[in-house]
Amino acid sequence: MNISDEILANPILHELQNLLENQTAKGIAKYPNTVNVDDYSLSGWIKHAQEETLDKLVYLTCMKVKATEMELKIDKLLSIARFYAHPQTYAWIDDKSRYIPSDIEDDKGNKARKVLEELGYESY
Repeated sequence: MNISDEILANPILHELQNLLENQTAKGIAKYPNTVNVDDYSLSGWIKHAQEETLDKLVYLTCMKVKATEMELKIDKLLSIARFYAHPQTYAWIDDKSRYIPSDIEDDKGNKARKVLEELGYESY
């Protein structure tokens, strides 16, 4: 398999190739040419890299916030799933609380609907 075939076969490499092509097209549309080593001095390239790195840190911080929000939602969904999922003697909503089967029957899905609504999802 040659490099082009490998890039086409690998979804990650293919996505990176598409990103590079799209970014290059944007650069050509905005500037008269692609990257040129003589566009900046060494200190200019370092400054430019620092600025890009700071932008990357902003993006990474945003992604971290989103990941934390998603983890909290997943934890809530898992806790309510545990409440309803246990088929026998006890069901756990967390590691501390136990509910007997009649608690689950009496609840009639209210805990699940409440969690879904808190997370911004439509309940049925």
